[in-house]
Amino acid sequence: MPQPLGAAPARTTLAAQRTGLTLLVGSALLARLTLGELGPAVLAVPALVLALLLVAAVADRRLPGAPPAIGVRTAALTAGVALLGITELMAVVR
Repeated sequence: MPQPLGAAPARTTLAAQRTGLTLLVGSALLARLTLGELGPAVLAVPALVLALLLVAAVADRRLPGAPPAIGVRTAALTAGVALLGITELMAVVR
């Protein structure tokens, strides 16, 4: 049975939201575990990831009929993953 045309974008949006929430939880856990090694500056990582997710959420709330802002969402998730990776690398190097 074929899916309706509107199902694919909705699934993509939900997948991006789940990925973003997982990224937020991972960055919060990383901040908690590396607070002693990296200091209070590591608390900025979850805050920045949350800001990136909010930017992606605002980009998704476009006018009806407008094309989805997949590029903004993808860029926000990529920046969040890169930020998390840099923090992990800093924790390993120290």
